[in-house]
Amino acid sequence: AYRGVAPDVESALARLQRVVPTSTPDLGGLDQDDVADLLVDLPTAGSRDHDLLLARTLHERTNGHPFLVTEIIGDARRRGELVDLERIPSAARDWINRRVTELPPEVAGVLHLASVVGLEVDLDLLVRCRADAEDVVLDHCEQLVAVGLLVESDEPGSFAFGHRITREVVHQSLGRSR
Repeated sequence: AYRGVAPDVESALARLQRVVPTSTPDLGGLDQDDVADLLVDLPTAGSRDHDLLLARTLHERTNGHPFLVTEIIGDARRRGELVDLERIPSAARDWINRRVTELPPEVAGVLHLASVVGLEVDLDLLVRCRADAEDVVLDHCEQLVAVGLLVESDEPGSFAFGHRITREVVHQSLGRSR
């Protein structure tokens, strides 16, 4: 499995696909029931309703992203505590920060700006806040979509973070004066 690989790796994969039969499955996130199943053996507040609410909230926070869900649950399991929805495990934080640092600085700048705006961001607002032309900012947003840090919203010219945790980590990485 791979996502957002370097061009030379992408080229090698393309050559390999011409020689060896391959398929590219579309791997979606975990659904709310999957998240609830993963929570089954953790300490809980006790009620089934609370457990279902926790599963729904964790799903909303991560958008069912398997790595983030399992890191948050694994963190609670290692600590022997209830799931803390405000806590972002260091492995998840490091993974997101590494992905951001691999971006060209101008693309990372658009992502940082988007994190200040909120979970969803309008292209027009990004353009007004940047000293770049609309097509340049749009290119940066499309690069962020390609690497999975943003998604295109249903509304044309609107983008969103794929899950709240990415936005929070990116936003928290900014200094207070930024």
